Parts: sequence; C-alpha cells; structure tokens
Amino acid sequence: MDLFDVTILNLLRDGKPREFQQILSEVKLSHNTLRLHLDSLANQNLISKGKPPINRRGRPRITYSTH
Repeated sequence: MDLFDVTILNLLRDGKPREFQQILSEVKLSHNTLRLHLDSLANQNLISKGKPPINRRGRPRITYSTH
C-alpha cells in the first residue's frame, strides 16, 4: 500500500459513500491514477463500490466507501 492508497482510505474512513468526482476533487490525483487506485483497493476488499438508486436517465453513478 502506498501513500495514495492511504490518502484515499483516510478520506473514506468516515463511512460516507462518495462519488468518483468528489474523491477526485479532494485527493488531487489525476483521473486515471485515482481510477487505478480505487480499482486496486476494491480488488483487495478494502473499499466497496456501490450503485445508489437513481431516478434519472444516463449512466449510474458509482459510490465508494469503506466497509
């Protein structure tokens, strides 16, 4: 685990689900770097990915949170 992973985990530690753009604005990483780290943390079961119900058209938004 590197400094980026620790930063992301600390941000999500409060348990509130956050969308990708919210995390991106707070951790100041590039889009692709954040995507790689979130996928890695999810594959290690350190964070959860969820799809909240939506009442609009378009892509579903994915939220990330700690267990």
